[in-house]
Amino acid sequence: MAHLPVFPAGASEAGRIVTYQKAGTSNHNKLPSWALDVALLQPDGSVKWDAGALLLFSRLMLAANARVVWGGDWDHDGCTDDQQLHDWPHFELTG
Repeated sequence: MAHLPVFPAGASEAGRIVTYQKAGTSNHNKLPSWALDVALLQPDGSVKWDAGALLLFSRLMLAANARVVWGGDWDHDGCTDDQQLHDWPHFELTG
């Protein structure tokens, strides 16, 4: 599995901010990890962060397990436009 360096984007490098978490403080860094970010790997090897596809993927994840929290709908109300923080690629297992 490839790991892409994300913290520098928007922080010490040009680009949109990808994470506000300092190294080691995210749920992604716990063992076992309770969180993951999802992206679509394209046939040409590029990575696509497509909100529409992530919305569909979130429905599959939530149908599979109600303990899944999606970063596009933190409060589980089915509405994505009422969130303070949109983290569309983020999925986290709770409880």
